[in-house]
Amino acid sequence: MINIRLFSWPQNATLANFLGAFDKFQIGSHTYLEMLFNSIWLSIGKTFLQWITTAMVTYILVFYRNKFTSFIYFLGLFLSTLPLYGAGPAEYRLLTQLQLINSPFILIRSISLFGGQFFFTYAFWKALSWEYAEAALVDGAGDYRIFLNIMFPMAVPSLMALFIMAFITNWNNYDEILLYMTNFPNLSYALYAYENSTKYNSGLGKPAYFAGLLIAILPTLTLFLIFQNSIMPIVYNFIFALNLRKRVGIISEIATEFSKELERLKNIVHVNVTSAIELNNERKDEIKNKIAEKLNKDIIVDWGVDSDIIAGLIFKIDELII
Repeated sequence: MINIRLFSWPQNATLANFLGAFDKFQIGSHTYLEMLFNSIWLSIGKTFLQWITTAMVTYILVFYRNKFTSFIYFLGLFLSTLPLYGAGPAEYRLLTQLQLINSPFILIRSISLFGGQFFFTYAFWKALSWEYAEAALVDGAGDYRIFLNIMFPMAVPSLMALFIMAFITNWNNYDEILLYMTNFPNLSYALYAYENSTKYNSGLGKPAYFAGLLIAILPTLTLFLIFQNSIMPIVYNFIFALNLRKRVGIISEIATEFSKELERLKNIVHVNVTSAIELNNERKDEIKNKIAEKLNKDIIVDWGVDSDIIAGLIFKIDELII
């Protein structure tokens, strides 16, 4: 019996479609679990190589300025204006001659200076002061120790947002698998192939397709939900930069909304309030309203109890204790 309502709960909920996805999602002899493993090692490998090599090269371009590094930087600006797939046939021929097609060693293709991460990483290094390195030089540290032990650890929190964005991109990438790695299909390629097959063979079943699609997006959806406050400022800055340079003229409203959201996040203050006894909700609301009024900002309050306090309240606003 078919339920004619557009939105309704199933009468007998089962996991048959999710279990069926593991059986039906096969590319040749490759099972769902094999393709899941391929998605993991390809995404992590490509992302890490892109991330670490770009970080190292842009570090040199920022802090070791000379005519050669200036030339490399402007070369990156020039190459960013060229068509993305203009060198595709030549690259495929080169990879074939190097016997890297359908080989795990094709990951070395991810080691490239220029790309989406280049300008973001360059901006991160520009925001860091060289005074930390100068202090280390006085103490006798060498160039490698300054980078590995001082500068790179300070940049990692910001660079991790780029790592997560690149991981999500590589996880959803099926076109490179289609061109270079058909012997190592990932989940995105399987979904692409399965969707095309259902256009001509309805017997495979759409429910299993959507069940497999849901399973495939769970890792990237989880990453985004956890790190969205790190990712969205980068997306906003990218959109805002494009809008200023008139590279896209249809997103001024989007940039405005991003700007409002970022300003809202910047205007939030985290406050820790510690009392000798547990406060009731009415008292908490009263204290919260007074703090917000005093600071003239939106606040998030974490409440705590410390029996060692004789009387009064202890307020910790960011790093300031009152």
